[in-house]
Amino acid sequence: MPAAKKAAKKFKVPRATLTYKVKGITPRCRRMEPDPILTHDEETIVVQWIFSLAKAGFPVGNILYWTVFNI
Repeated sequence: MPAAKKAAKKFKVPRATLTYKVKGITPRCRRMEPDPILTHDEETIVVQWIFSLAKAGFPVGNILYWTVFNI
């Protein structure tokens, strides 16, 4: 009995899941999502900018929301 089959039986997980993990194959559900438009650092900068506007008295309303959304 192959090792993946034994491990799948022992830990009660699908054998295909273990095989994909060992081979480094990405599940189809993960590959479907688009790449992010902003990097994590860029997103942090935008969030800080929005907070600074809010502290300065500019409301975070629909116009600001849609402007940032459409970046």
